[in-house]
Amino acid sequence: MRIEQLEQEIASLIHDQFRSRFPDIAPKDQGAVTVELVGPKGRKVNKNSNVEDRLADVASVKIVFETRPELNRPKTASESSDARLADLVKALDDVESKPGYEFIALKWFRDTYLPMIGAAWSTSQEFRNQVMRQATESRMVLTNRHPNPKNLAFPVTAIKLNRLHPSVQQILRREQADPDFIPVRIRGENLSTTILRERR
Repeated sequence: MRIEQLEQEIASLIHDQFRSRFPDIAPKDQGAVTVELVGPKGRKVNKNSNVEDRLADVASVKIVFETRPELNRPKTASESSDARLADLVKALDDVESKPGYEFIALKWFRDTYLPMIGAAWSTSQEFRNQVMRQATESRMVLTNRHPNPKNLAFPVTAIKLNRLHPSVQQILRREQADPDFIPVRIRGENLSTTILRERR
């Protein structure tokens, strides 16, 4: 078993226990619970290492329990193709932003991570295959071969966001935008013009 798998199993146990005791406030999705094994002085433990080899190096366990809006947003499998692609892009962006992921295996992301994002479509193997294929064929997601830590003779297919793709940039820009901020136009010249004039 790898460190990453152990972290996922611990997260799953914590999630199930929390839901059994606090069903009214616990989110349904297991993606709301993340667990990270930490070594001495806060150093990260390599997620691809075998548990038997590195468990002695674990000094603490970091547990984060967060409720993200996208986990609890009601969705249906009949969502548009664009909406499903946007879900996938945001999910992959989320994984890529996490420390310790040297590469992201396509199979792990598609079959383990996507079912946890809270979208109805992502619980279906057929939909996951379809959306992943659409993302790679459109070049929104790029693939490459990466050495398999378990067996070097059989490399795995790794994926990463094509952050130069216009559609990916649009999705991430929309995700980062603050919906509560509405710019207000003020009469008169630009503030920068006023400041430059006063400095002369």
